[in-house]
Amino acid sequence: GGVGGLGGSSAQPSLGGHVVGRFVGYPFPTSSVGVEFSAREGYINRDERALGAIGVEARWQRANGAFLRGGFAHHHETPLDLAVSHPLETLAASLSGIRHRSGLEAGAGWDIGFHDPYIGDRFGLLFDLSVAVFPDDNGPAAYVFLEQSFTFDVGKSRRPPAETVVEP
Repeated sequence: GGVGGLGGSSAQPSLGGHVVGRFVGYPFPTSSVGVEFSAREGYINRDERALGAIGVEARWQRANGAFLRGGFAHHHETPLDLAVSHPLETLAASLSGIRHRSGLEAGAGWDIGFHDPYIGDRFGLLFDLSVAVFPDDNGPAAYVFLEQSFTFDVGKSRRPPAETVVEP
């Protein structure tokens, strides 16, 4: 399914905000383990920079919507003046002056489904908290992300069915 939302970030000594998009796919209809592809684009204050982040992670999700995820993270950190003057090159991560950094990210969250008689449980609200760590000295050692997103599921539902009320 697809995920889109907004988030806040923290990386010593800065704070920031970003948009996030994710795609989560499961190899088998009943599998609770899947693969997640993510992308973020945002702004970090203090040492003003644009932050682009991509990730490929494993995701384990329970039927109640709780999940854990973890895997590869790659950041593009661009000084804000360069990002503003060259926005397309910044988004494409092809601009000279971008710091490319690779590390690991781990997170946890909860995907809460909306049950509707017309669309079923295809839409949801997701909350996600994660930490990305980097082994180099080219920027902050860690970033913390807190995100709220909306989800749209396709294929077989992974959420428990809505409770059915039987009248006597």
